[in-house]
Amino acid sequence: MWRWISVAVLALAAHNAGAGFDDAIAAYKRGDIKEAVVGLRAAAEQGHTDAPYILGYIYFHGDGIATDDVEAAKWFRLAAKKGDAEAQYYSGLMYEKGRGVPVDMPKALRWYRQAARQGNADAAHNLGFMLSNGEGVAADDEAAVQWFRRAAERDHAGGQARLGALYALGRGVKVDDDEAIKWLRLGAEQGDAGAQYNLGMMYALGRSVSKDDVEAVKWFRKAAEQGDAAAQDRIGVSYVLGWGVPVDYAEAAKWFRLAAAQGQAAAQATLGTLYAKGDGVPVDYAEALKWFEAAAKQGNSDAQYSLGLMYAEGNGVAADDAEAARWYRRAAERDNTAAQIQLAFMYEQGRGVEADVTEAGRWFLRAALLGDAEAQFNAGLLYANGNGVSTDPSRAVEWFKRAAEQGHADAQWQLGAMYILGTGVELDYAEAAKWYRLAAEQGHLEAQTRLGVMYTNGNGVEADRAQALRWLRLAAEQGGTTAQDLLDTMQASGPAVAAKRQRTLSQLLQAAEKGETGAQIKLGNMFARGTGVPVNHAEAAKWYRLAAQSGDSRGQYNLGNVYRLGKGVAADDAAAVKWYRLAAEQGNAGAQTNLGVMLQNGRGVPADDEAAAKWYRLAAAQGYALAQFNLGVMFANGDGVPKDNVEAYAWFSLAHAEGDAGAEKALEVIRELLTPNKLEMAQARSRELNAEIVHRQPTPQGRSPLARPAKVAVSPAQVSPALRLSAPAAPASAVTAKDAPAGVPTVEVSTAKAPTVKTPTAKAPTAKAPTAKTDRLVHHIQVALADKGLDPGPIDGVLGESTRAAIRAYQRGVGIPATGEPTVELLMTLISN
Repeated sequence: MWRWISVAVLALAAHNAGAGFDDAIAAYKRGDIKEAVVGLRAAAEQGHTDAPYILGYIYFHGDGIATDDVEAAKWFRLAAKKGDAEAQYYSGLMYEKGRGVPVDMPKALRWYRQAARQGNADAAHNLGFMLSNGEGVAADDEAAVQWFRRAAERDHAGGQARLGALYALGRGVKVDDDEAIKWLRLGAEQGDAGAQYNLGMMYALGRSVSKDDVEAVKWFRKAAEQGDAAAQDRIGVSYVLGWGVPVDYAEAAKWFRLAAAQGQAAAQATLGTLYAKGDGVPVDYAEALKWFEAAAKQGNSDAQYSLGLMYAEGNGVAADDAEAARWYRRAAERDNTAAQIQLAFMYEQGRGVEADVTEAGRWFLRAALLGDAEAQFNAGLLYANGNGVSTDPSRAVEWFKRAAEQGHADAQWQLGAMYILGTGVELDYAEAAKWYRLAAEQGHLEAQTRLGVMYTNGNGVEADRAQALRWLRLAAEQGGTTAQDLLDTMQASGPAVAAKRQRTLSQLLQAAEKGETGAQIKLGNMFARGTGVPVNHAEAAKWYRLAAQSGDSRGQYNLGNVYRLGKGVAADDAAAVKWYRLAAEQGNAGAQTNLGVMLQNGRGVPADDEAAAKWYRLAAAQGYALAQFNLGVMFANGDGVPKDNVEAYAWFSLAHAEGDAGAEKALEVIRELLTPNKLEMAQARSRELNAEIVHRQPTPQGRSPLARPAKVAVSPAQVSPALRLSAPAAPASAVTAKDAPAGVPTVEVSTAKAPTVKTPTAKAPTAKAPTAKTDRLVHHIQVALADKGLDPGPIDGVLGESTRAAIRAYQRGVGIPATGEPTVELLMTLISN
């Protein structure tokens, strides 16, 4: 500050006569501020040109005397009227902030404009901000661009930062990423936190520069270390997802906590999730509740949904369905589809609210209209069964089809049934077979059975014994008794048919009561599926338990499923884990896989990726395709095992050979990441593993009914807005991507503007970055999104806004962070669900 004053004084000395003024300056230089003020006041009252501005500056900053805004405003105004540009800038600032004078935006605008026209960069910057925000004047982005440019061209870091942001956002100018990068880099290198954050985003998104997460994190960190809350949140996200840094939940929690303490709602919601799950911090429901409540009060719908879950499950609070419903409703009203579905179920079941099938239907339909596949499936059931709406088979078909096109297996199965029965549509066996096949490829037992029958009889497909056996065998491996009976019939001939004829129910009961575990499991399957007897899950559980207690791994595996699903018993993940473990230790591949899933997702047991990988490996070594696929995903993501794309490729290759539907796309992705030499190593490793695998017929339980794990430790609203226009050194009021409509760019704008101090620095050279190129990963993601019925725009490998919107819609639908960004992990999730 002293250097600035002294330079100004020296510049003025040549044309300032008057001993009083000179004596005042001499007093200022020797540190006698009071004497300087007396002298300057006298000089100013005598009409001295420069004394008023210096007096205003001293009173404004409290330089050697008490700060006095009224005095500062008076002297600045006097100097401003004499045409002093710096005084005009400060006068504008005083009127804008209400310091020493009442807030008066028109006067602030007038003084800023006069100062800016004289070349004052600070005034030009603040004038641009008033125009961009519409403060005291009609918003005018084009005019804002011109004033920001004046400031930027005078090396004003804030002007460079804001001009770059406007080019990136296309506000007041056409989107020009090259220009955006040029100005953002200049502002960032001068230390402007907003420029550093936005430059990081440009690298994260690969806009006008090669996508580079390491470089992105570098700039995020610079902004975060200055206290920028959005950058702190983004650093946290990077540590959770391994973007440019190793995955480190503890480090992520540190940055989320800093952002959360500043009121950043997305960070608060994510920090709550970390405490609820114990990722990087000890499990602490009280802390989780605190942060969820803080974010929820700001309208963060994911935090509101999480609060609903805590009250529904009694985590950290007394279980309270009414309170759960209240939070679900608040999130649902903000179009959080997960909350809408939960609220619909609560109305359907009368939990926390009065049972109301019409209201349940309303929420299912609202979520369905937002594109949620689970809600679309339930909307189809509403119209099929007439629950809360008039029965309408054609509307049921419409909703089933929407869900089915997004890959919802149950909807695909239902749609196949509608076509095979001619309900709501013209009877069409070929169309039925198409949808059954899609569901069957996802492991849907009933679809596999029906498809096997269709291949047996040649309905909608050409009769094909090999295909019929394949699908029936897959269904039988899941415990499908109908499929097993059909297999027995198809595989038997002559006298063997009579020998393998199914025993009567009474014979089965007699054998089961004598302790024959095979009969006990057969009875359990019959009651579970309603084969020859009414469905009775409690009875099924009874027979599975008897077999399990006798040590039969099939009974233990089925009893684990019973507890996990809550069929015939109260749902109990810990009990499910217990029985899966007993079966897994006997070598049951299905139980080993499900135990791995439970461990990976932390259900009924503390999450443990390393243990999950161990069980997947045991099942995979038996030729179990789903375990092979899951193990490949773990190697691709580095979960529980070292990240190793060669090993991932090898396991995906084996899963593909075993018929896993998702493995083919996974192989395409991993292949793109391997050099020719690495690809050759991966193929050799696949052959090596194949030689080691003990091939044997899977146990009757076979394929795991659990979905492949998608372990996500952060809330869907975790990612900060992509680009923002923000003020320097002031916390911003964020608009989270989750809460914005899909496809609409999110802009973060701060209304607070701190006064800037000119610190001239050398202008950094700028280099034109390469334009965006076709990206193979983006191409794969676009194809996968289109396969699920989402519209990614042209399938051209270019990451446009249509693709981002489709990614966000899918991420919201499956409950993972709605980042809109293409990653290998995203593609793995797309092709495995």
